[in-house]
Amino acid sequence: MKSLLLRRFNTVVWYAVIAFIVFASSATSLAAVDLKGDPRLDVKVTLSMGKATLESVVQALAQKTGVPMSAGQRKEDWLVREMPVNVFVKDVPAWQVMEHLAKLTDFTWSAVGEGEDKGYRIWQDLKARQQQAEEKEKRLKALQAERTAKGIQNIEALAKLSRLSQKELEELAKDDPVAFFIATQPGFNAVPAIAAALNQEQRLKATTPEGIKIPYGEMSPQLQEAVRNMVRGISMLEKLYQQTQPLTSQEPDWEKTSLVIKAPSFESLMMIGGQMAVTGEINITSQNESVPITMSFPIFDTKSPFGKLIGKAFSQIAEGAPLVNLQVMMQEEFTKMVAQGFEAEQKPPTDPELLKTVRWETKGWSSLDKELKAFHEASGLNLVADGLPQPGMQGPSLAASMGQEAKVYEILNRFKNLYGLDWEKFDSVIRMRDREWAKKRDWLIPQEKLARWKAKAKTEEGLRIEDLIEMASLTEDQVKYGLMAEPEFLVLPLVLDERHRYLLNFLGSLSPDQMRRLENGEELPFGSLTAQQADLLQKTWTAANKLQGQDAKPIPTEASMKARTIPPAGGQSSTQKQSLLKQEMVIFEFEWPDPNSPSGRAKHTFVLAIPKLPPLPGMEELDKEQKPQPQQTPQKQS
Repeated sequence: MKSLLLRRFNTVVWYAVIAFIVFASSATSLAAVDLKGDPRLDVKVTLSMGKATLESVVQALAQKTGVPMSAGQRKEDWLVREMPVNVFVKDVPAWQVMEHLAKLTDFTWSAVGEGEDKGYRIWQDLKARQQQAEEKEKRLKALQAERTAKGIQNIEALAKLSRLSQKELEELAKDDPVAFFIATQPGFNAVPAIAAALNQEQRLKATTPEGIKIPYGEMSPQLQEAVRNMVRGISMLEKLYQQTQPLTSQEPDWEKTSLVIKAPSFESLMMIGGQMAVTGEINITSQNESVPITMSFPIFDTKSPFGKLIGKAFSQIAEGAPLVNLQVMMQEEFTKMVAQGFEAEQKPPTDPELLKTVRWETKGWSSLDKELKAFHEASGLNLVADGLPQPGMQGPSLAASMGQEAKVYEILNRFKNLYGLDWEKFDSVIRMRDREWAKKRDWLIPQEKLARWKAKAKTEEGLRIEDLIEMASLTEDQVKYGLMAEPEFLVLPLVLDERHRYLLNFLGSLSPDQMRRLENGEELPFGSLTAQQADLLQKTWTAANKLQGQDAKPIPTEASMKARTIPPAGGQSSTQKQSLLKQEMVIFEFEWPDPNSPSGRAKHTFVLAIPKLPPLPGMEELDKEQKPQPQQTPQKQS
């Protein structure tokens, strides 16, 4: 027995020694190297690559230097290879560009091979992955703390407006016109009363993305009165909504009315360069069957630039300005305001290169890569910048915000404020890093999938349900922000909301026999589903009810579902059966016995449809990723 234990102990020790040797060998071969020590990398390179993958930039550097280079260690390292970057440099030593790429991404350059075959590989080590996770958690906590502090501060500021004397109101009209408007305008003056009626616990919960929902029957008498006054006296909002739908033409059913106050999510705070423009929102919702009512009121600092912009919009509504004109005005002014920054103007730098005045003009569809390229060409500065997703930060209106005559450092601060790019100058190169890089990397979608979906979307057939099923397998962040950052897919996040993702996941889980039954118009009983399938359908049902502010009950075991298709507009119906997965619109009907229904059956319908929209103005001019041409002679790579 003792001999057996000894042999096992020696075996364990031997394996440990082998593992240590292998690890040490691997660590030595992939250790960080001094790029400056390789004379081959002194070659000065010129690159103009916007919205490029790290791999394509590495390939371009390999071509220009003749030095073998690669990105990523393994086939699975797609995130390293496809890390989006913007590189606009002229006559910069290759080793400098390589070092800036490594520092921008937190990746490591290591030597591969020896002698004349020696090359370089850029990869992400364990330490870098840990730093990314730590940075994401750090930023989340910082934003949550800021959101809570500003949310409570703004709620308390609103509450004070409900207790002002006539003399204080007169002074407020001079010092803070926006706050005066809110404190005195019928309908709006109920907002301070709502804020004042909240207790400390409610105010704290109101600063979270989950927020707080208070049914009318659970409100204090003071809060009930404030909610009634807001709904009944909202004459200003009636002017706004008259152009879209009737709002308060009928008294709501107060017992079906709720007050919801919540703060924006972590991702929402990052949408516009990480700026915290709005710290919360008051919603009054009513499930009145004849007139559904939903009102929203932003919680903001009335003296901030954003607050003044909102105040200007309120005043124009009062004067009867058309809603469409108002939306255009607010979009343009808000973009310019964010570009200039919410904070106080910074002290000018002493670097003469940053004090030069530049101007450029971009036309059509504007985006970060186009603006960086134009700025590089106008200023002559070398730029190495993140190219991570910027959902919503694209379109024709950006050009007017960025391409104004200004000093170089002011333009750089516009990139910082508008896109969240923190910048730093190193000799002739400016490195610009997305302050939310750790979170945004989770939004990235493999290029192979995006390219395939884009190519199919441009065909006559277009995208189909089977493509939506594949998209539904993405994470929520990839759908909401990764797809949203692609101009061709701007509308898809609306189609792929929570309920539809669950339904698509359910379709993807069906067996061939179950799919055949649906395609033949047969019922699929809820009781015949697997536990996983039943759970996905229940989540679909719960998410649908959640969107309507209702609590979802369990789906009855007697329920069943059927599917039917509708031929595309202008298309011809075919007698030949076609797979549901090849359709662009499918209607799913759920039914179950319901003695309270006139027909004796309760019915709920879900529609899966792929909208077809014409290209947005300027999209045809979108720059394609500039990739290096393949070399005549393939390089050796160890």
